[in-house]
Amino acid sequence: MALVRRQQRQVLSPSSQPLDDQRAELRSPDPDRRRAAAVLLMDAQDAKQLLAAHVGIEEDVVVRQAMLTALVGCDDVAVARTLAQLLRGEDAALRSAVADTLGQMPATAAIIEELLGDQDPDVRVLSVMLLRSLQLPAVPQWLLEVVERDTHPNVVGAALGELTEVGDATMICAFERAPARFPGDAFIAFSAATAASRFREKAR
Repeated sequence: MALVRRQQRQVLSPSSQPLDDQRAELRSPDPDRRRAAAVLLMDAQDAKQLLAAHVGIEEDVVVRQAMLTALVGCDDVAVARTLAQLLRGEDAALRSAVADTLGQMPATAAIIEELLGDQDPDVRVLSVMLLRSLQLPAVPQWLLEVVERDTHPNVVGAALGELTEVGDATMICAFERAPARFPGDAFIAFSAATAASRFREKAR
């Protein structure tokens, strides 16, 4: 009698399960299962938008951080835009975490001018703060344009602070002009003077 080879049962690893299965896990009432799903989807390129969409509705801080960690390095502009919408929320911790993640996503460069032009000055401040993390040659110029054009002192002050680290002596005139746009604002005057002084010393 011929031997019949026993069929081996195929066992799928969690990471090879269909995306729909992981989507269901992200909706699980168990935060540990949601976190595990986020970790398993970290290398799935077609899951980045799914994760970004869940960041805003996730209430568990640990799970949320797992989702954001999975998005670090993402170069999908649609994903960056989905996350950027969360910069307008009321949750300060979420806004800060999202800004930190956007600063580590190459795709953010494609939308940074939109963010710097947002109607909400708080969004613009966060955008200024994440700029330096992008480590792109255009960052100093973006920051300089903020100093020269933005109408909110908090945004300009943030840009002056960042330029103190990444600017150069060619920007001294722009630093000196900034206080005139915000007369009586001691913080702008101080930040501009500090930046100008720093680069004068470097130029010697």
